[in-house]
Amino acid sequence: MRSDNPFRPAFGQSPPFLAGRDEAISVMRDIFAGAWNCPEAATLIIGPRGSGKTALLNAIEAEATAQRWRVLPVTASPLGLTERLRGKAEDLLNDLSPDEPKRKLTGLHVGLGSAGATTEFVPSKNPAPSLEGALRESARMLLDQRKGTLITVDELHAADLEEVVEVGNTFQQVAFREDLPMVFVGAGLPSLEDRFLAGDRCTFLQRCERYDTGNLTPAQTRKALVQPVEALGGRWEDSALESAVTATWGNPYYIQLAGHHAWRQSSDPIRGITLDEAQQGIARADAAYGRNIYDMAWKDLSAMDRAFLVAMLPDENQSRTRDIGQRWEHDPRAVGTYRQRLIRRDLIRPAGHGRIRFSHRYVRDFVQGHINEQDWHQVKP
Repeated sequence: MRSDNPFRPAFGQSPPFLAGRDEAISVMRDIFAGAWNCPEAATLIIGPRGSGKTALLNAIEAEATAQRWRVLPVTASPLGLTERLRGKAEDLLNDLSPDEPKRKLTGLHVGLGSAGATTEFVPSKNPAPSLEGALRESARMLLDQRKGTLITVDELHAADLEEVVEVGNTFQQVAFREDLPMVFVGAGLPSLEDRFLAGDRCTFLQRCERYDTGNLTPAQTRKALVQPVEALGGRWEDSALESAVTATWGNPYYIQLAGHHAWRQSSDPIRGITLDEAQQGIARADAAYGRNIYDMAWKDLSAMDRAFLVAMLPDENQSRTRDIGQRWEHDPRAVGTYRQRLIRRDLIRPAGHGRIRFSHRYVRDFVQGHINEQDWHQVKP
């Protein structure tokens, strides 16, 4: 294995060249330069697995750090979001006020031991600051420096509803109502729309600006494939590059996989990655993408989502939504609702008026492999 591979296909890692996100990063750069009182100060990054949400989040954090903003990054899980964020806010407050005593002496305890008299300092039991208090005080200190705080929450879809409400209400109080320099950027799967944006509890998230991480254009994909290779003195043969651009369909994770495996297959990338080497890399990337993306995506689906996909299996290439409704025994409104849900999850794609198709052949494979898990035709809305 080449140790100098320029691509980074591991989840959570930033690619060597972040293509297609210039506009989003530019907006954040302006915010950190002083324009923090704007709608984008609260932003949601939404996209399916492998669409580059965490990479964009990393880039935004780097922009904030470069302009001397303080970053409080947390990753959501079913419980603990509020306490983890509170702990980071408390650490920031302590860092900004190093001269403040971390504990106060309230008394001495003197005792006798084998070595003679001993003295023990007894610290006070000051309560830890609340999340709102720690954020407010640190924001006020940073305001004096014309800087602010960036809060980032990755995997937001996995958070507990009550904790998301609490964090949102706290942010709105400190950042918007008290007009302090603070920015919130959350990233999550499209499922957070169903969990948090459909009801009336998470008004904060509903008011956030949205950035959907869609696929890159062919031109952006070429840059993402070419620049890392050229940075190490390598090159793609023209036919090899176009083959990779077509195969990846602009998916950021797939681009990293295809580039990574093509580089590994190449006998001499400095001389040039050939068409045969690129296609060998694409075959390996294809298998890894299906395994790493769609296996996880299937686990995220509801029974109704899965039943919709099962109803597509009789069709070879494309499915008519009318046929799916008949097989699924659902009315057009339900078909339309679940069609949109599955498109947002990048499991199916539009294929013309009234038609859809699986987004990748591995989706069909996973659906076919799980078809016997239950009697899907008995699933009703």
